[in-house]
Amino acid sequence: SLMDKYISFFPNKITTPKAPEIGAEALGRMLIAYPQTKTHCSHWAYLSPDSAQVTMHGANIMASGILTTLLEILAHNIILCMAMFFQEDFTPEVHR
Repeated sequence: SLMDKYISFFPNKITTPKAPEIGAEALGRMLIAYPQTKTHCSHWAYLSPDSAQVTMHGANIMASGILTTLLEILAHNIILCMAMFFQEDFTPEVHR
């Protein structure tokens, strides 16, 4: 899968102290860029990217270690956020 490729290049970044922040950022971006995904979280009181529920769930996603089974949309956003947080490691060779 797409995430497997990036996990192999960033194995120690998935468990970095920044992982909760990456997960929260990725989930928040997904909810904005793909509003139809909000239906999966409609039971949450607030769906803004900086809400406590979005932040907590994003952190839980990164801590769960089940990244290979995530929706492709969320996986794409996690990769985007990893590139943002680890710019020096996200080289053209990694992205091929």
